[in-house]
Amino acid sequence: MSSDWWPTPLQHIPAENPWEEDDVVVAEIRSFDEQPAGHRRTFSVLVPVDEVDAVRKNLAGFDHSIRASGPHPSPFPGSVYDPKFWVGAKELPQERYEPLVLSWSSHDKTILQLDPRFLMTYGLAPRTEGDLVCWDDPAGPIYDVVKVSAPSTWSFPLETSALVTIKRDYMQDYLTLRNMALVQVFWEIRWGNADDAIDKRLGGEEAIAIDFPDRKFQLSRYVRNREIVAAQVWGGRVVALPGDLPITEDSLEKEGLIWPGFEKPITNDVAAGMNASEQVYVNDGVLAKFEDRPEFQINPKTGSVSFGTQWSVDYCDRVGRNLIQLEIKKLYEGAPAHVTRHWNDFAVEPPSEKALLAARTQRNIGVRAEEVTYAVVSMGEALAALAQSVGLTELRPENFVGLKRRALEYSGWWTFENTAPISRHVPLGLSADGFLDRCMSLNKLVVESLSESRLRQLLAALDVPADAIAEFRNLKLLDCIVRMAQVAASTGLGLSKDGKAIWGRLEKEGTTPAKPIAHLFALYDIRNVKAHKASDRNKKLAEELERFDITAGEEAAGYGKILDKVYDALSKELGEASAKIEAVV
Repeated sequence: MSSDWWPTPLQHIPAENPWEEDDVVVAEIRSFDEQPAGHRRTFSVLVPVDEVDAVRKNLAGFDHSIRASGPHPSPFPGSVYDPKFWVGAKELPQERYEPLVLSWSSHDKTILQLDPRFLMTYGLAPRTEGDLVCWDDPAGPIYDVVKVSAPSTWSFPLETSALVTIKRDYMQDYLTLRNMALVQVFWEIRWGNADDAIDKRLGGEEAIAIDFPDRKFQLSRYVRNREIVAAQVWGGRVVALPGDLPITEDSLEKEGLIWPGFEKPITNDVAAGMNASEQVYVNDGVLAKFEDRPEFQINPKTGSVSFGTQWSVDYCDRVGRNLIQLEIKKLYEGAPAHVTRHWNDFAVEPPSEKALLAARTQRNIGVRAEEVTYAVVSMGEALAALAQSVGLTELRPENFVGLKRRALEYSGWWTFENTAPISRHVPLGLSADGFLDRCMSLNKLVVESLSESRLRQLLAALDVPADAIAEFRNLKLLDCIVRMAQVAASTGLGLSKDGKAIWGRLEKEGTTPAKPIAHLFALYDIRNVKAHKASDRNKKLAEELERFDITAGEEAAGYGKILDKVYDALSKELGEASAKIEAVV
């Protein structure tokens, strides 16, 4: 019989290569409800490297389960209980081997737990995510280094799945530190129809055993239907050997990175000898990995990133719309190797002197987001000044718009709940969905933060009839105030003392422009586009964007520059509206 023979229901097993996956399965319990139905149990064993050759000759010599001295041990008089886990072996250099994953059963539960010595080696910390316990490396930070599922529950005829995975780089590192090989032992059973090869091997027998050095088969006919067989295998495979130390060693000590503008690879030593004038350029898409994660601090004006006191990418500045310029020496000094490599992934050719001069005149998202943020603050200050003039002395800018200038300047305007989302990088090829999401973030800052109750209180103090504005919400209430300011400016009436007369003139004669905050209304309406069916969404979005003087076809290259125009229109309109109110206070 050929040494590579497998029964048909189990032929998927030799094609498996656990080491190809980024997250290596090191333990698994699973039932298969589909055809061929069956069960699988896989565990991992650590084998000293000098025993690997002997082990390869008899991989079938391993037990195919994790043995434990419990649970619920039976005490013996005069003995001391010693909790242990091991994988048994026969005709191998050792009788017991070290399991990487610990396991035990209690009633209908089978628990899988990674050896805590692995977790300790890398300082991993647990985080619960649904039914998973995810172990992260907080010094990186690197997430989901280890994932451990909930216990498997047996309920005849199936058991729920349980799984333990480890990121391949960490597994490789651990094997090298320990000078161990990773060996998987497995048992699997599948039920399926007998084919010619199985019938030939069974002959007239109800069951047979077939042994190979790395696996043992048992083929059994089903009692009630001889056309159905149960194919079982007990086997093992060497998954990985010691090699490099991708986690423990700083890979940039030996292997340099190629940076556009530099001929030779740059290692840590090479970078250490560089000076401040030696710069590299990266696309600001590098920031996406860190955005919307509270553990990272990003300065949208410079493009710098820091992770608490652990590391930082600093000494950089935004250039043009989508570039970040940074000092390469400081990048290598201030960040771990995996972060430096991430920035290298976004490296671009240095711009020419002429292109660099032109780029420095271009505005980036940090500039635009700051302008919108402070335009909102200025609106709050204008409204507060108007409130003071009509006796509402207790009202402050933050009562109207939810932002306070002093707090923004002290903590950084980009660090607040509603300002952080609008400061994130914007690729030129931004998708329609990405555009709509950003407009929703802008709407939260610009429109939703407006206090309806305070605006209504201010209009009441201006002698505007309550019934005339009873149905209005915050944006229409603000529109009323801006239009009244326009009437006051054009008539010479005082807004704080002639509010009733101004409202009367406004109702009868209107004002120019009739909709002074039209772009704010357009932004408010865009937030509803995402609720439309996908087939209608682009058409509806195009209609709304006409209100920003954006013509059909501009979106062909993406919505990045279109979003730029939206930012610019909002900050300009807010500034003009604030100036109109301030002029008549």
